[in-house]
Amino acid sequence: MFSNEERMIYAKRQLVEVICQLRFPEILSIDASEPAAFQDRIRREYPQYEKKIEQLPPQMVNGKPVPQGTVNNYQFVSAEGQWKISLTKGFIALSTYGYTRWEEFAQRLDRILAVFIETYHPSWFTRVGLRYVNAFRRAPLGLEDCLWKELITPGFLGLMGDEDAQEQAFMKNELTATVQMPGGAKANVKSGPGLLRKVNNRTRETTEERVFMLDLDLYMDSKIELNHTAPALNIVHDNAGSLFRAAITEVKSSGREVPSATMVRPMKRSLRPRIRAISVAASTAKSLPSMMSASPTTVHIRLLGSDSSRINSMSAVSGCFLAS
Repeated sequence: MFSNEERMIYAKRQLVEVICQLRFPEILSIDASEPAAFQDRIRREYPQYEKKIEQLPPQMVNGKPVPQGTVNNYQFVSAEGQWKISLTKGFIALSTYGYTRWEEFAQRLDRILAVFIETYHPSWFTRVGLRYVNAFRRAPLGLEDCLWKELITPGFLGLMGDEDAQEQAFMKNELTATVQMPGGAKANVKSGPGLLRKVNNRTRETTEERVFMLDLDLYMDSKIELNHTAPALNIVHDNAGSLFRAAITEVKSSGREVPSATMVRPMKRSLRPRIRAISVAASTAKSLPSMMSASPTTVHIRLLGSDSSRINSMSAVSGCFLAS
């Protein structure tokens, strides 16, 4: 099911957001006062600051949801609003909707973690997660006349992948799975047709577009020593790339103009063009709130038939990340 092909960077990315979160045993000093020392070290790259008090997700006890308390979420945002650090007493996260490639993301994360470790001295990490939320849009790919089953492999389509299935007839088709991956990683996979809604924060103009959502949430949740953080991140990243490549088909129509992909390493065999979404991983969350108001556009994505109106965003991360 999972691809072992060489990693590629695609010309037309279909990413909505990328998030990396690292959890640690609670550090009470983070909540004792606002993180001024931490901010001083990162303020050049992340000059905007906001403190949010967020409601924790309910916990299930004997099959019933039990309300939880709140958490202080200290957020540091880049000048253009595309990158954000979220810090609580139990996790640190880096999120972006301006992802280009893993190397850039990893360099930013490395700088942030170095400051965090020097400032707060965590004992170890209890969970390392990487999540990529993809929204495949046919029009930008020049594939308006293709059905999803021509572009997405059957394992990620469910009943919609049946030969006689009529795509327009599906009011809801959500596929979820939790998979044990190589290297000790785990993956929460969610896929299905959905709606991508964009709201212009200045004019409030709203547009909606049908998409296919592929939400890949890769993580390791054992005790991870600080000097093992980078290997753990590489494991979840590599596994996420395999899942992504397993989800997309080769474009079968001859003569179709498809943007070229860039190989990160030389390929051992040739590949026909694929639909263009960047291979990625997944951060750690069940559902995500809306994007930051610092951005000129707020993006919401939800699966068709879902009660949740907001699956993806850059803003609050407490609720999404604190769920296992």
